[in-house]
Amino acid sequence: MAEPYPNLRRGLILYYGGLQTVHFLVLIWAAFVYFTSGHIGVPAPAATVWSTDAQAFLVGTAAIDFLMIPFTWAFVWAMFTRHPREIILETIALTGSFYSAGLFFLGTWPAGAWAAHPLNYGTLALLFFPVAALAILDTWSALRRR
Repeated sequence: MAEPYPNLRRGLILYYGGLQTVHFLVLIWAAFVYFTSGHIGVPAPAATVWSTDAQAFLVGTAAIDFLMIPFTWAFVWAMFTRHPREIILETIALTGSFYSAGLFFLGTWPAGAWAAHPLNYGTLALLFFPVAALAILDTWSALRRR
């Protein structure tokens, strides 16, 4: 059975790779700011000030992201080269992204950061939405093949 919407999937994968590249650069900038000033702002502004525990949590989440982003790049490369490990790389990359996004949400929502900065966090959620669409599309495609 042919893959439904191959151009949509390809576009979502390219978007995911681009998003993760921007994310990588933002993390480098945020790390520079954090290690020079001790302040966490972009991409996670606090409702007031992040506690020491929250800062450690956010730095840990950023470290997970930083380590997972190369899997996204490998996945994009595998899609272009039609490498047989494309699905494995996609599974690792998307699992890492959703895990990190979930942790980020669980750490920032209860702290009131989303209510204090709805534009910042709303933009992050909108930017991540196409990644969720990719996961839904691929899950739907896999279920159709069964």
